[in-house]
Amino acid sequence: MKLTLKNVLLSVGMFLFAFGFFAVSNVNAAAPTGFTSQSYSDDNGDGAIDRMWVTINGGEDLTVCTVDATELASDWTYVGGPTFGGSIASASCVLSSETIEFVITGATAGVTGGGTAPTIAYNNTDGDNSIINASGTLGSVVAASLDDDAIPRIKSIEYMDYDLADDNRMDQLEVTYTEQVAAGSTLRANDLLIDNVGSFTGAVIGTDTTDYIQAPASNSWVLLGTDANAGITNDETGNFAVRTQNAFTLVDAAGNSNAVLGLLNVTIIDGMKPIVVSTTPVDASTAQKRGDAVVVVFSEPMATGSLTFATSPVVSHTPVWSNSNKTLTESHSPYSGTTTYTATLTGLTDVAANTLVDAPYSWSFTTARAVSSTGQTYSYTVPTEETTTTTVETTTTTTEETTVVPGCSGGNAYNTQTGAVCVNNATTTIAGCGNRNTGFSTSSGVSCAGNKVTTTTTTTKYNLGNTTLKNGSKGEAVKELQRFLNAKLNLGLVVDGSLGPKTIAVIKKWQMDNGLVADGLVGAKTKAMMNK
Repeated sequence: MKLTLKNVLLSVGMFLFAFGFFAVSNVNAAAPTGFTSQSYSDDNGDGAIDRMWVTINGGEDLTVCTVDATELASDWTYVGGPTFGGSIASASCVLSSETIEFVITGATAGVTGGGTAPTIAYNNTDGDNSIINASGTLGSVVAASLDDDAIPRIKSIEYMDYDLADDNRMDQLEVTYTEQVAAGSTLRANDLLIDNVGSFTGAVIGTDTTDYIQAPASNSWVLLGTDANAGITNDETGNFAVRTQNAFTLVDAAGNSNAVLGLLNVTIIDGMKPIVVSTTPVDASTAQKRGDAVVVVFSEPMATGSLTFATSPVVSHTPVWSNSNKTLTESHSPYSGTTTYTATLTGLTDVAANTLVDAPYSWSFTTARAVSSTGQTYSYTVPTEETTTTTVETTTTTTEETTVVPGCSGGNAYNTQTGAVCVNNATTTIAGCGNRNTGFSTSSGVSCAGNKVTTTTTTTKYNLGNTTLKNGSKGEAVKELQRFLNAKLNLGLVVDGSLGPKTIAVIKKWQMDNGLVADGLVGAKTKAMMNK
């Protein structure tokens, strides 16, 4: 190339341009002195923080970033505090963006914001210089609060009986969030859908468009459009599930938004009080066998250690739990005869610590008259939920209402010791005495003493209808069936004309005990046996 003034000036200009560009591009580069930003997030979406992000200042790529276990232990201090908890498990660097990603483990479940923010600090007093860029080394950095970069979520859903109308129906859901939600959040009844009712047959959330979030809010209460069936106080299936839909949106104070729709993977909490389904003996019953155990059936599994059971007058009892801790059997030495006892349950809760409805729960019963001590084995049936009937036996030495008269054995008409008439023990019929063993014959004038007397027993007939009764049957024939079971088995069933699975289980046991096919169907053969 010919060396001319023009060419020289052109070459010098290009050099200066290149030098100037380099100088401008590095004008903000400097040794790192702290953090440009620091934040936490919930990357796996389980409602607990699991990531922390720290960006180093300095304005240029990092050349050294050592965050192995040794450096993490000596140089970095994370404090989750009482709100967030957790600790640093590992870390990795992105040199080009001067960013360090920390993995947090053991953080508090169900917390994505609020409370006291966690902090992060860097300590380089040991001089190992683990964070370096081209312009220098990062020195110690005092603790800095982490910004909230985690989206708010639904933490838990608690089912409950809100109206407290003694109907024992699940009718409301309490929705709790992982942090306070702010304006812009939306949760209406029709933004939730019960995906699986579990044990709560009949429950429907409904289509109400009222926004239940009154920001700022940590929780909201959603009323059901249709209550669950009565008497169900716990989801024993473990399948109860809810999903979000429509306009569901959660926004926190930091502006993080959650509008994810679908099945919720949240904690389901039992917020319903348990109830007493039945007692044996039933309330106000009379002529109860003195040796029979007291049996109580509850609507759900109970916390057995919370029980206090007592009777007045005081009798020592031994508790035995069965049927997944839904059935309590209190055995005892024989009660006194012709005595009214009041049984009381106090302090009893379910496994979720919900107290028993109407606690302390009391009922009374009166025992039969004690007569002699000839030795008798008492058998009683422990009522159970849904499908299981258990027979328990205890041995006592007292009979109920049995009188043995010395000198009247073997069909004697007169007592061999006293000469008195053996009532109902004679074997000879005297004409003119009818069904009497007192007075004189109307035809011969002889004494009626020793006349055979026949005891007439009246048998109640039950109108069980002409159709086969089965699970789900309703009507007057079912009421008659319930009256039969109450009379024969002392079940204390509500005579409502509705045949359900609990009663079917009892019928199957009765069929088995009476030599019938235990299918739970009350057909012609079963009806005939019931009226036998």
